Amino acid sequence: MLLFGLALSGIVGRASAHHAVATHYDFEAIIEITGTVSDVNYRNPHSFFTLDVVNGGQVEQWEIETHSVPLLRRLGISED
Repeated sequence: MLLFGLALSGIVGRASAHHAVATHYDFEAIIEITGTVSDVNYRNPHSFFTLDVVNGGQVEQWEIETHSVPLLRRLGISED
């Protein structure tokens, strides 16, 4: 019984390790950012795009976290 409990706790620990995006983002707030894509980190489990955005004459770098590679491909977004 103890062995079963230890095995089960290992599975639960891995299953709860992934996070939900609903706790990090406000899906009701829509913002628009205009900039130049300066870097693409196309990887799993999340890809990242870096944008150079001009704000008040200064260039700011914004990092945008997005979906996984397979989902981006299905949406027609490639690394290129």
